[in-house]
Amino acid sequence: MSPDDHMTDAMVLVEVDDQGDINEIFLLRLSPLASNVSYRLVGINTKTPAQTFAQVACVSFSRGTHITLASGEQRHIEGLKVSDRVLTPMTGLKW
Repeated sequence: MSPDDHMTDAMVLVEVDDQGDINEIFLLRLSPLASNVSYRLVGINTKTPAQTFAQVACVSFSRGTHITLASGEQRHIEGLKVSDRVLTPMTGLKW
């Protein structure tokens, strides 16, 4: 949460080694972050982290779903090809 009470979704992923020691820490932002803004953590989920990650990581679309490209053109999901730039919550991410 930012100082103006705006919620910003992100996941902190912690990779551990075989002994349970922290190996790496990653931030998966689910909405845009601004520079020079202090954010504060408002929740933690240690009970079902695999399910929470799966809900974010596993996205699927049914045939015929319209996807908006970075150019503004809309195309059916089955018509996308590698390197098409699509609009996402993080705007312009390549898929």
